[in-house]
Amino acid sequence: MLTITDTPPEIALLYAKSKEKARGIIAAVLSDVKPMHCGNNTVLNTAFPGSVIAVQKGMLKYSYGGRFIRFYSAGDIFETPAVPLPSVQVLGEFASDIQSMPLDAFYAKLAGMPAALNAWLDYRQAVDTIMHALCSCYIAEGFNPNIDIRQFNPGDVIIQEGAPPDCLFEMIEGCASVTVKGTEVGKVNQGEVFGEISFLTASPRTASVVAATTCMIQAISGQDFEKIVKYRPHLIFALSKTLGKRLVEVNEKLVRIMLT
Repeated sequence: MLTITDTPPEIALLYAKSKEKARGIIAAVLSDVKPMHCGNNTVLNTAFPGSVIAVQKGMLKYSYGGRFIRFYSAGDIFETPAVPLPSVQVLGEFASDIQSMPLDAFYAKLAGMPAALNAWLDYRQAVDTIMHALCSCYIAEGFNPNIDIRQFNPGDVIIQEGAPPDCLFEMIEGCASVTVKGTEVGKVNQGEVFGEISFLTASPRTASVVAATTCMIQAISGQDFEKIVKYRPHLIFALSKTLGKRLVEVNEKLVRIMLT
């Protein structure tokens, strides 16, 4: 997940290709750098000034002047200025694993690796294009919804059956199990929307959802739903797809009942 708006297809493709470049750079230049663990709410650009940072695990939020721009997730690389800019913040709301190397050491290694240097220049150009595109997505109107990203460890209950609804959820990373009265009835995979029925009908949760792996989830409140779908129409498509799937499952169950 790059950001919370739908991005033009060419930007989404460019981001995917930049991840491939980043993996090669990390393998070539940072392979001997031991990952380190950063605690909750670490401001990376302040904690590691004048550095190149590769994200190994977790999700970071890049904001400018208090306005969210993009996420950095596993496989992304970014630079931090030697003198932190007060208006820029790269925040890890959850514990993250990163690799960090001082900029001078990073470029010294690149100098002896022509292929890696060319890959880094291509990567930087792609990142600049992506950032410009994202800024243009936000420039027309004041789009600043509450961004509620939650992390769950394996076994954590994400939704409790019978609980009142408060949010619609989107699985950014990970996988979860769906159970009804203790019996598993399905899975929630990356990119899927869940908790939609009770959210839309304001009725108690009909099933429990338990994290099967480490999960990064976006929780969307009713107050922010209308704001977000205006900029992410794909979210409506994902929601419609999920509801259609639920309807097919109900119809299949009715047919089986009628035939027995």
